[in-house]
Amino acid sequence: MKKGKRILAAFLAVLMVVAIMPFTSFSGIFTSKAKAAESGKKYTFEGTELEAAAAGKYTDGQAVTAGTDGYFTFYMSAKTKIDSSDKTWEDGYACKQRVNFGGKADVANMKNLVSFKTSNAAKVKVYWVEGGTDNRQMAIFGSTGDVVTKTEVTAAKNDPVVSTLELADAGTYYLGGLENNNYIFKIEVEETAAVEEPVVKEYELDGAKLETAAAGKFTDGQTVAAGTDNAFTLYM
Repeated sequence: MKKGKRILAAFLAVLMVVAIMPFTSFSGIFTSKAKAAESGKKYTFEGTELEAAAAGKYTDGQAVTAGTDGYFTFYMSAKTKIDSSDKTWEDGYACKQRVNFGGKADVANMKNLVSFKTSNAAKVKVYWVEGGTDNRQMAIFGSTGDVVTKTEVTAAKNDPVVSTLELADAGTYYLGGLENNNYIFKIEVEETAAVEEPVVKEYELDGAKLETAAAGKFTDGQTVAAGTDNAFTLYM
């Protein structure tokens, strides 16, 4: 704020000088900031949002939207269940219903995974439970099925785990079990702030473009707008 005031004061001082002395031209380059894109919005899904379902309710690849503004799309399978399971995590979060896909994420056939799209870099926080005794991980995949990022945890079967994964780029991503099925209770996706890009514009005041005037044409303090987009005000 102080820097902005110093720039404004310097600019006004220049205008005062321009108003009292002859000149041929004057130009200045001033920088402003573009409006930042909407940022920092958080999208949340909790297992209790979905209706309880036994295996066989869904077909392979059936899509179900859920979460904030329908941000998440769940691609189910014939084995998918939405069933009860009472779990509490170390940060105090508790939930009584889970998404039990019944298998590992299958991007090629679009089943057993959660799809979401980010506009900026983002952090993805997942409350999940280990589905087996083989130390299974959760992963986020890209559109070609490549693993973009994954958890690195050691957990016993049915242990509650909370993991935060980071995505550096905007894009469409898929979340699911890497080696086999794990249980999903809650997902949070928080996009980071978009970087504000500076906008630079040059303003020019050219004396040759002003109408000639003899002494007495103007009164003390009379103002005249001039220059690019009338950016300059001359006090006569």
